Amino acid sequence: PAVWIATLDEIAQWWEAKARNRAQFVREGDAFRVTVDACPGTTLMLCRNGMETPIDAPGLTVDSRYRPCVGVAPASHRDAIAILTDLGYIVEVGERSDGYAVHLGLLDRTDYNAIAASRRVIDESTRPLVRFGTWPRGAKSALSVTGDIDALTIWDFVARFRGL
Repeated sequence: PAVWIATLDEIAQWWEAKARNRAQFVREGDAFRVTVDACPGTTLMLCRNGMETPIDAPGLTVDSRYRPCVGVAPASHRDAIAILTDLGYIVEVGERSDGYAVHLGLLDRTDYNAIAASRRVIDESTRPLVRFGTWPRGAKSALSVTGDIDALTIWDFVARFRGL
């Protein structure tokens, strides 16, 4: 899998731009037309049966009677929705659980276990789901190498390990 090598500043800029990504779903018979407004470098993914396929077009038509996104109950915790959105999921608030590819119900917790459980439910769905890639240009992870400018010489650096 591709790794995006970037500076911390580039990563911060990516997350800021990515937060503005939006998708719109329009029903067309037994399908949904999906159009996106996304920052440059964003990869659109079609998820089905645990597999993700990158989509090169700025939009697509998904053959499904269900909105190809994640639904949550209206009283869901805003931070839980934000976490799922940061992970690339397109989340809509809606009462009807039968209209979505996945409906998680009420998200009232934001701890790791609650979010991990939500992700498992999403990943186990057999209905098609559209989401944004987490990193630019389809990368599966990011790497940023930073330095410690406190150790100005090699001797200062070695002295740290010796406890001097």
